[in-house]
Amino acid sequence: MKNVLLTLIFLTFAAGAAHSQFLLPEDFFPHKGDNLNLHLLSGESFGKGQEQKFDPKRTAKVLLLDGGKPNDLTSLIKLGEVSTVNAKLESAGVAMLAVVEQSADDIDRKEFINYLTNAGQDKAVDGLKQFQQSFRLKSTNILKTLVAVEKNGGGVQEKPLKEDYEIILKQNPYKGSYGDDVTGVLLFKGEPIKSEKVTLIIRSPRGVEFPQLLATDEKGLFYFKLSREGTYMLQSLHMEPAKDQTLDFESWQTSFTFAFSSNNTMPNTYKEFGLGNMH
Repeated sequence: MKNVLLTLIFLTFAAGAAHSQFLLPEDFFPHKGDNLNLHLLSGESFGKGQEQKFDPKRTAKVLLLDGGKPNDLTSLIKLGEVSTVNAKLESAGVAMLAVVEQSADDIDRKEFINYLTNAGQDKAVDGLKQFQQSFRLKSTNILKTLVAVEKNGGGVQEKPLKEDYEIILKQNPYKGSYGDDVTGVLLFKGEPIKSEKVTLIIRSPRGVEFPQLLATDEKGLFYFKLSREGTYMLQSLHMEPAKDQTLDFESWQTSFTFAFSSNNTMPNTYKEFGLGNMH
């Protein structure tokens, strides 16, 4: 779009409209040999999470990483939609499950005009009149979750997947103690990206959520503390005008979930988490 104001407002609108997603395993502290069920949810917080199905039209990749060669689980969803992905855990130590979701969606022009009108952006509405069709948005979501299989050793969380937009953690949170600092790195196209927002949400075992807004520094680093027991989620969204002429904008969203407990015995099953009624 040539109108800079309209572009900025659209980015704000689309960022809110873009589907934030995250992964939730049925157990963050499983045992070796377990078959771990993995769930896909959409939402900007745990409490607002809505369960989604793994759709072969959107789910481009499903991986299990436990320190050895990545185990490609994508074939599990090739025959049709499934509610969960089942991963066989063969090794002790921390393991990471990663999912890449891709889609291209049209954002309704009328819906966008109503949004701008309600926001009092009359000038932007006037600039929008030249467009006769909906806006095309391509989304790529790179989602990770980290579990501790009997033991808390390993460092798979700090190895990049070489995806377009992802979070890596310098420290293994399952080896951490109360008050320990954790350093994260936000990568875009394989390089650290500065001045990007990262949202941290901690959900306590009682279901109370504690949000915190972080930002990357000049080296693409961000920092947080293991300040309380619970389930942690890191999320970030990056958007740009599309270079592809068939699109208007592209968005990349990434999330990273894990649990922190001083004794690794906190309630951590899917139903104990309060989401069992989604089936």
